[in-house]
This record gives sequence, C-alpha cells and structure tokens, in this order.
Amino acid sequence: MIKAFISCPMRGRDSKDIIKSREEAFSKLKERLNTDDIILIDSYIPAFDMPASTHPGVDKDIYCMGRSIIKMSEANIVAFAEGWENARGCRIEHDIALDYGLKTILL
Repeated sequence: MIKAFISCPMRGRDSKDIIKSREEAFSKLKERLNTDDIILIDSYIPAFDMPASTHPGVDKDIYCMGRSIIKMSEANIVAFAEGWENARGCRIEHDIALDYGLKTILL
C-alpha cells in the first residue's frame, strides 16, 4: 500500500477549489503510478482547526506548514500538483522531501 502526500498551492484559494485540485492531482498520481493501491494522506487543515482564532500570537501560515510537514512524514511518495513551484509552502515541502530522501513526483 502506497501512502501519498499531495502538495498543492493553497494561498488565496477557497476550500472547495483546494480540495478539487487535490482530488485531480490524486487521480493523475494513480494514473501515473498505474495503481489503485494508494491512500491519500489528508493534509488539508480547515480554518476551524487552527488555533489562530483562540491564540492570536500564532502565525497560521507557519502553523499549517508545521502540520503539513508532520503529515508528509507519513508518506511513501510526495506528489506536487501543477503550480507548486510558485507556492512558498510547496517549495518548502519540495526541499524537505528531497533533503529527506522521499520519493517525489511532479504532476
């Protein structure tokens, strides 16, 4: 069983658009790997699950990045959705994936 983490741009996009983009990337990944024996690690963090509203000193972008990295640590493969190279968080995830020897794929 393959556990996949998908890195996709999120800044300035609503949750529906992000989720749709991630689902499309997941379909592309399954096609590229030619398998259905793959689990998507859910890395989307809804706004209500962030402490920024109750802890004003918490930077929500850094908080989300930290949670994302934790989720990425569970993956066998990290896939990068279209536009990843223009998104700060995706570039950070890409560097981490490469530095830690995770298998990566550009979609």
